[in-house]
Amino acid sequence: MKKKLGAMLLIIALVLSLIVPAYAADGTVYNGIDVSTHNGTIDWTAVKNAGYDFAMIRDGYGGDPGYWDEQKDAQFEANYSGAVTNGLKVGVYHYCDATNVTMASQEADECLYILNGRHLDYPVAYDIEDSKQYGLSSDTLGEMVQAFCSKIQQAGYKTVVYSYKNFYNTHLTSPLVSQYDTWIAQYCDTAPDFSNYTMWQHSNDGSVPGISGRVDLDYSYVDYAGQGRITPPPSNLDPTTFQCDTSSYTFGSNSIYTYKITTADTFPPTASSSNNSAVTVSGARPTSGGFLFTLTNVGAGDAVITTTAGDGRSVSFTATGSAAAASLRCDTSAYTFSSNSTYYYKITTSSSTAPTATSSNNSAVTVSYAGQLSDGYLYRINNVGSGSAEITTTAANGASVSFTAVGAAQTLRCDTSAYAFGSNSTYCYKITTSASSAPTATSSNNSAVTVSYAGKVSGGYLYRINNAGKGSAVITTSSNGTSVSFTAVGTGSVLRCDTSSYKFGSNSTYYYKIWASASTAPQAVSSNSSVVKVSYSKKLSDGYLYCIRKAGRGSATITTKAGGASVSFQAYS
Repeated sequence: MKKKLGAMLLIIALVLSLIVPAYAADGTVYNGIDVSTHNGTIDWTAVKNAGYDFAMIRDGYGGDPGYWDEQKDAQFEANYSGAVTNGLKVGVYHYCDATNVTMASQEADECLYILNGRHLDYPVAYDIEDSKQYGLSSDTLGEMVQAFCSKIQQAGYKTVVYSYKNFYNTHLTSPLVSQYDTWIAQYCDTAPDFSNYTMWQHSNDGSVPGISGRVDLDYSYVDYAGQGRITPPPSNLDPTTFQCDTSSYTFGSNSIYTYKITTADTFPPTASSSNNSAVTVSGARPTSGGFLFTLTNVGAGDAVITTTAGDGRSVSFTATGSAAAASLRCDTSAYTFSSNSTYYYKITTSSSTAPTATSSNNSAVTVSYAGQLSDGYLYRINNVGSGSAEITTTAANGASVSFTAVGAAQTLRCDTSAYAFGSNSTYCYKITTSASSAPTATSSNNSAVTVSYAGKVSGGYLYRINNAGKGSAVITTSSNGTSVSFTAVGTGSVLRCDTSSYKFGSNSTYYYKIWASASTAPQAVSSNSSVVKVSYSKKLSDGYLYCIRKAGRGSATITTKAGGASVSFQAYS
């Protein structure tokens, strides 16, 4: 049964290859998934047996020096090991939290630290989609992509840039981005209206054996296997070398400092501090010619930082910490929402524990912790409704800082004002909203056009309308008393076939697809079953799959019918 399922998935992939980008060399489509700690513990044997070819695994997010172990994906080790052991081709993706080139470069260092020289068959993807990057210029984003991807490629890995279509089209327009392969996210049933992509994340609502809950599903139109890590040349360092680039260090207003150990060793050294109440040390992170370690200023005082190789060689220096700041500094004094639904503010502090943040009016503005930075913490406020709220951030020692945030009345924005179906049977529209749960969507005339929820996307939610019959319907999407509507016009039963004619070669079977909005499978007949037989195979998300089989020599007309509509093609054997 598992072998049949795998074969069927392969057949479907071959059919879908008819809509892949023009540069897909041989039309082959590779089925994959992308996963992170959010997918829990995965049964990779079941995933492989279900017919999947590759997996893109999250390695981590951000790149703040000193916090790389905390930012590593909690399931990365288990996912990498499980996928490789079961024969899947593996790539990784690193979530971008950066807002400048320096941070992007640090994210590349963190990614390489987590990979620690592991072999990859598929690329390292730079996942750029965070709302904090909306206000950055295309030039800045291009330089960030260049900083990350060039460093990853210098380490011997293939790279690809991931985002959803709208973010690419509006923000990632720099030629520094287009020089790298593209992994595009767009959740519709037909191929994205986007050029030059090598991978497509076509669903965030998949069901995969061995994984609980919804899973992201992907197609790859390039066989990346074999284009993974390049073995680096052997080090030309003296094997006895063990040197530190720092002889002493005194903190000023900064809280982080990085030092390097130059060595030919491949086994990471260990580092310790004699006074963790003044200065702590973390690492090691592999880098060219050695390893990097990070010092963190905790409080006033001296600490001897000692780094030791596996065979006992060691180097030491003194680091002097400055008095930890008791106060908190906020980068925002007041904020008023407009059309946006989220805003990030930063708290600068030397505290090793994240302060707590509260809102005085959660019906207007809510606040949540967003992540740790090199010199503080990031928080997110969300526009929930009209009104003002006092946002207060409080440290463990009682110090606090506040500002007023003003929420705007929650609105829904739809990217579609009207829609008329042509030969297609489905269409996706987006609702932009800050609502934490999906709005409801209804159709005034389900016999003409139906509507269904399609998934969560950045900035809102995606919905799918289906051409069910002739007539018009008002599609209304509602949330918390607010609604937005547009008129959709159905054209009735429409059949489209992906094959205009077919001639058998050495093969004896061939699969064709019918796009149809019919709720039951159309009927397929052969004009000459002694030459070519036809049979129903499977329901697809936007149509049906049929199989024709060579039975003799000659030709036959294959006709598929539904609701008075029909489509035909000639098959030859």
